[in-house]
Amino acid sequence: GIGKNNPSELLDVDGTLNTTNFKVGGAQGSNGQVLTSTGSGVGWADAGGGGGLTLIQTATISNTTTNSFDMASCLSSTYQNYLIISENAGINSGDEKMFCLVKDSSGNVTDGYNGQMQTGLSSMETWRYTSNTNIQALFKTVLAAKEQGQGGGMFSIWLSFIDGGTTKISALGQFITTFEVYQTAAHLTSNPSNGSYDGTPTGLHFYMDSSSKYFVNGMKVRIYGLTAS
Repeated sequence: GIGKNNPSELLDVDGTLNTTNFKVGGAQGSNGQVLTSTGSGVGWADAGGGGGLTLIQTATISNTTTNSFDMASCLSSTYQNYLIISENAGINSGDEKMFCLVKDSSGNVTDGYNGQMQTGLSSMETWRYTSNTNIQALFKTVLAAKEQGQGGGMFSIWLSFIDGGTTKISALGQFITTFEVYQTAAHLTSNPSNGSYDGTPTGLHFYMDSSSKYFVNGMKVRIYGLTAS
């Protein structure tokens, strides 16, 4: 015993142990390993991988003449769940719809399939995609007049897709300002009578419904991939 009159182990230290190295069972462990309980003692083990969000890409509007923009190559097989959030979202004038498209590597949908989008949680819109036609919209929101020319709004989109044989995509989103809250939901599914989408989503495309409306200067959009723990 060190500092103890009645030690309970062969080496029992009452105080702080300062050492330049440490071995368990004659081994120092591998790079990155940690000490963990084995139930009957301690041993070296690989550090557990924690889940969390990984920033993949950021898009920044740096002028007053941007009507549309792309976030290319931001979707991959690495993740099936994505969080898309904005900062200082707004429009230069008026009240307008903003669309978010999911595109494959060619920028097109390779086969026809159906999708539905619910806007404002009160009405459902249905559309059909045909060969070599861009996806109409995965997500739609309204940039309110209250935010025109100044930004200050925020939208977020939760996007999930499964890529295997046929690709299924779904999304939930909201746009929020001090003036309103606008929610939307969408899903893209195969159309058995007209083939199904067998491409792989790779990127996002944002645009205004009107060519005379522009995103506010300083707006940012970030996309994160989610890794399960």
